[in-house]
Amino acid sequence: MALAEGNTLVSLTARRLESGDEVHWELGAIGHGPAAAELTQYLCDEIRSWAPERNQHTPSLIVYPADTPDSELAGPPSTRHTAGLS
Repeated sequence: MALAEGNTLVSLTARRLESGDEVHWELGAIGHGPAAAELTQYLCDEIRSWAPERNQHTPSLIVYPADTPDSELAGPPSTRHTAGLS
């Protein structure tokens, strides 16, 4: 998964962590471009907001063309997160 805004690209990262017989994944983000700090912070904030409930919900990602009318987007507006693609 990645977010793009103008000349900035931020990618979701995952790192496998092993402790004895247990395996966990650490999620993060890495950004490149003029607005990398801001867009990376946005993605990390989204990761943190999902983390406390990660075992109760399965995340999903639905991608629509940029010109899709709001009336055709899934979910209530409060659950939609958008990033523009230029």
